[in-house]
Amino acid sequence: MTKRRIPVWPFVAAALFVFFAVIGTIYLALALTLCVAIVMFGYWAWSKLPALFSEGPDRADMREREKRQRELRAKRRGGR
Repeated sequence: MTKRRIPVWPFVAAALFVFFAVIGTIYLALALTLCVAIVMFGYWAWSKLPALFSEGPDRADMREREKRQRELRAKRRGGR
């Protein structure tokens, strides 16, 4: 009776399959992240940019400053 060696190729094939499955999953996750980032940027551009260009940057900054000044006045009045 002769001894038969266990073939190595099934183990190599399984290891390669796992390797490519993990690498593929990482690349799919990166692609999904990129797609979500593009959609979020598109939403921001669609919702925020028209207001900035229609009112102008000075008016948007002025509105923010006025809001902060009102909040400070309210805090000062409440503290007395």
